[in-house]
Amino acid sequence: MALVLAGGTATAFAGDESDPYVFGFSQAVSAENNLFRVPDGEVRSRDAISSTGLRAAIDQPFGRQHFTAGLEANVNRYKNNTQLNNTDHRLSARLDWSTIERVSGELTAEQRSSLYRYDLDSQNRFTGKNQLRTTGAGLQVRVGVVTAWTLEGGWAGNQSRYSADEFSNRDVRQQTVNAGVRWADADALSVRVGGRHTEGRFPNFGIEPDEFRRNDVDLSLLAKPNGLSTLNARVSVTRETHSVQSQRDENTWTGALGWNWQATGKLNFDTQLSRDSSVGSSTFGTALNEIDSSDTRVSHSLQLKARWDATAKIQLTAQGGYTRRKLDNAFIVNGVTAPAEGEDRTATYGLGIAWQPLRSLQFACNVAREHRQIVGDNITITYPYSATSASCSGQVSIR
Repeated sequence: MALVLAGGTATAFAGDESDPYVFGFSQAVSAENNLFRVPDGEVRSRDAISSTGLRAAIDQPFGRQHFTAGLEANVNRYKNNTQLNNTDHRLSARLDWSTIERVSGELTAEQRSSLYRYDLDSQNRFTGKNQLRTTGAGLQVRVGVVTAWTLEGGWAGNQSRYSADEFSNRDVRQQTVNAGVRWADADALSVRVGGRHTEGRFPNFGIEPDEFRRNDVDLSLLAKPNGLSTLNARVSVTRETHSVQSQRDENTWTGALGWNWQATGKLNFDTQLSRDSSVGSSTFGTALNEIDSSDTRVSHSLQLKARWDATAKIQLTAQGGYTRRKLDNAFIVNGVTAPAEGEDRTATYGLGIAWQPLRSLQFACNVAREHRQIVGDNITITYPYSATSASCSGQVSIR
């Protein structure tokens, strides 16, 4: 059994082979120089945040099955903006299962709650407490045949709710079914062709709920050309329709690309690209739907991360990101503001260092920078801002 003192953001803990259980506590201190992401040129709100948390996890194989679960919770306290004091949590579980025959799959479930800091409407910025709670579950089943072919299918559903009444029109429920066929050449290469159908609704959108449907035809690829590189790719033909937000009806393409490269024994690179809308989106390696900002119609995203194990005790990380979003003001019209569209692009980058002088002791510090610019001149939809944040944490474990 292990006792862990960890700091900062949510961290997944897993026990070692001799002991699958982990319990712990966490502590971190962070600071931000633009807490509410106000536009450039306006007075900024600076604050310091203390986060004290609890961690628990289990990683247990039994027979042909493998069960993992984790609980992460933090009590967050703001020095100046005490109205934002909150408790966040994430509870997740996954069961990888298989039968004596050729049937296997995974069952997943997750619930998470965190502070949502809205930053889109420059005319009516919200500075109160607003908790976003998301609950989801998914089931994926695979049936192998005698050859390299595998039949796959599954279901996923989730719902998101906001605690502040001002954001209740963004509450959303959705569910997706999928089916496909996969061809695999051992562990080196697999190709999948399939389809997805998503249905959902914004129940509090306005006078009547906005119901949406999305259909995707997917072509996916997983390649491991050697033991040092993994490539994950998906391209989809996508059709999305809405009962009320007809401006979001679209025939387009979506997709994602992930590449992990172990360049040397100490240097690792991870690259993620995506093009997707805010509803019906998904990522690699999970049966759950993804949730993005309701105001985002389509986003293009690039994320890069490099990790260098400088020594056996010191690890350095560098990461950067670029996101370009196409937005509209459907959720902030309220019968007053005229419908409008806009685009923005946001660049993020950060540096981190972790030091583990002993197996049971670890310290880490990170600094990050955000910078957003508008594309065009429609500042009623989005606005430029910049922000810097920093955090430090410590971790102690007893095994």
